[in-house]
Amino acid sequence: MWHEGFWSDGPPPCPVWARLSPLFARSDAVVLVVPEWNGIVPPAVTNLFLLASRGELAHKPALLVGVSATQGGSYPVASLRASSQKNTQICYIPDQIVVHDARNVLEGPEPQSDQDAILRERIAYSARVLREYATAFRHIRASGVVDLASWPYGM
Repeated sequence: MWHEGFWSDGPPPCPVWARLSPLFARSDAVVLVVPEWNGIVPPAVTNLFLLASRGELAHKPALLVGVSATQGGSYPVASLRASSQKNTQICYIPDQIVVHDARNVLEGPEPQSDQDAILRERIAYSARVLREYATAFRHIRASGVVDLASWPYGM
């Protein structure tokens, strides 16, 4: 979790983040599966975006996946689109997935309902789109135009 010492020049004070940060830094894209927690983004996910402010997610495409045990799941996706991009410079692709009624979908290798089948098709489609964004953004990051030393935060 958050620790004021994180902003020091030394290694991050959180051992878990010390392991995760390089994984994010080496990634070409991110899939964020965010459960709805009382209608909002869980605090641990919000904390992730506070910690990921050293360029780990900068100029990397991301697919948002909201998950709800009921018919919800949209609010966390909307909230992350609105508030998590500024300092991380993560780039959400236009697609998103919201898994409604999570207890009754994606169980086993075969769809159990029409809703389940459509959800699986949407996930496959969005994964293909994300893969193409990852390829394109790799070129952007390698071009030299991105200057995180001068511009580490969004506006």
